[in-house]
Amino acid sequence: MPCSSIVRAALVGLRTAESMLVSGALINPEDALKSGLVDALGDNTESTIQHAIQWCETLLSLPSHSMLGNRAVARRHFHLDFVSDKADNVKLLTDAWFSDETQNILNVMLDKLKSKK
Repeated sequence: MPCSSIVRAALVGLRTAESMLVSGALINPEDALKSGLVDALGDNTESTIQHAIQWCETLLSLPSHSMLGNRAVARRHFHLDFVSDKADNVKLLTDAWFSDETQNILNVMLDKLKSKK
């Protein structure tokens, strides 16, 4: 399973992740929040940026040794995909990500998002 799929499955559950990956559908912010794909929604761009900065500052104020240890434990299964014999999956993922087909699809999705403003 490609790394992006593993991350999405860990956040929203395997069934939801599979449905999202197969359909390629964009989800609205409320559904992203409900499914756990995002932690919070902002009222506007400025408040979202301000909240993100505060969140980062809070993380930076925590003891780094403990923070790094907890992060390593929480991300262990992601790390194993990069250092094990599954490392070929990373090459497949990056090749697919940077392919013309994927980039064209991402540009179409970006245009859809821009038109919603």
